[in-house]
Amino acid sequence: MSLVPLITAIIAVASLFAGVFLGASLSLSDPDDEMAGFYDDERWDGNLA
Repeated sequence: MSLVPLITAIIAVASLFAGVFLGASLSLSDPDDEMAGFYDDERWDGNLA
């Protein structure tokens, strides 16, 4: 059994999750507070546009 497909699948899943989290952090955060989207529930005031 070759490890190449397994390693490829792990890299694919890891890059997918990295892309999702990076996209979420960029879309949810304020420019001056990069991680605000992850921790600040007060910012979720219904203004998600």
